[in-house]
Amino acid sequence: MPELSLTDFTLHYVDETTGGAPAPVGPTLVLVHGDLASAAWWRPFINRLPAGWRVIAPDLRGCGRSSRPAAGYRIERYAADLKALLDAAKPGPYILIGHSLGGAVAQTFALGRPAGLEALVLVDPVPAEGLRVGRAGKELFAHLKENLEALTEAVGRAMTTAPRDDFFRLLVADAAAADQHVYVDNADEMDTFNVAARLHEVGLRTLVVIGEKDQLIAKTPMVRTAEFIPQARVAFIPDCGHSPQIEKPDEFVRLVTGFIDEVRRAAEPPTEPRPMTDFAVGQKAVYRRIIAIEDIETFGRLIGDYNPLHFDQAYAEKTRFGGRIGHGMLTASLISTALGMKLPGAGGVYLRQDAKFLKPVNAGDTISVVVEVIAVNVERRRLTLRTECFNQRDEKVVAGEAEMLVT
Repeated sequence: MPELSLTDFTLHYVDETTGGAPAPVGPTLVLVHGDLASAAWWRPFINRLPAGWRVIAPDLRGCGRSSRPAAGYRIERYAADLKALLDAAKPGPYILIGHSLGGAVAQTFALGRPAGLEALVLVDPVPAEGLRVGRAGKELFAHLKENLEALTEAVGRAMTTAPRDDFFRLLVADAAAADQHVYVDNADEMDTFNVAARLHEVGLRTLVVIGEKDQLIAKTPMVRTAEFIPQARVAFIPDCGHSPQIEKPDEFVRLVTGFIDEVRRAAEPPTEPRPMTDFAVGQKAVYRRIIAIEDIETFGRLIGDYNPLHFDQAYAEKTRFGGRIGHGMLTASLISTALGMKLPGAGGVYLRQDAKFLKPVNAGDTISVVVEVIAVNVERRRLTLRTECFNQRDEKVVAGEAEMLVT
């Protein structure tokens, strides 16, 4: 298996063509494993892929066959190691798939807007807002290496429905061999990880795959992660725990291959109008964004609205709002994102938007846009949608209705 010598360690990785094909003819997948894991966790998935696909799967530093440096066990550093690997491997266009901690690495990596990255798959990922491990959890992680029974139980919780066979025992041995820094530092990293305020920058189609019986990460924060990414959607796998690529590899392959077909079709000019059967009354989508002070200032400069309520803190503090607030149309513009990127998505054209502004929006607020189809006119190819915005306290800040033409 190939290795890459980096500044402070040697990175081992898998680079193979599936099905024994002499050369890759299909897509390229880059696979990033989770905490206390290795590239071996992808083997059931790799073995079921169509022939002729190229697969690149690193062992993160301190894991698997990679060497064990004394430092660098940070999510941002894992993403930098991945970039160095891909710079050397030259994969061409590729799809990045990250599992668990690898999902956090994938989110961080995608924010760097690397060349060649076509789409993103996050598999039961560490959420965009982090995974609160807590002091007790960190202490548990720190002592797992010296307690094989507890470690075996922990690996088992990461693949709830998988058999406890030779492959399972191999993965336990892999975890036991990981560097102590992996046990200690990764827990700290997951606890403090937070890229939610930046995920709107990910301009990629994204699939978030969630095992419905995941015992390690709650479903709600993983779904919220998808809601922060404009072109993301969620797929649940029933009767599956934290590791679909091991527990339900056939279903996982079906989801991934179907998603890649979807990505490739979206890159081609449409040959016919989108079928109206794609839409039904009651259909919903959610888009979230954290409003930063920079967003308020940039929006004001863009439209030329320098009202001191938006730009002058001293002035705004003397008003009923007690401080600077965002432009109403800044919040309303997020509805456009939800409609254009989520529902109805590509090809949707605005015909009408009604909006009533109910509460101010401050810098730091997390705004959730909820759009719901309330009428479908098949003959005229039009949708009517309820459009509402809520803050992090679940207070409705904008209420309205939109009409969209589906092209």
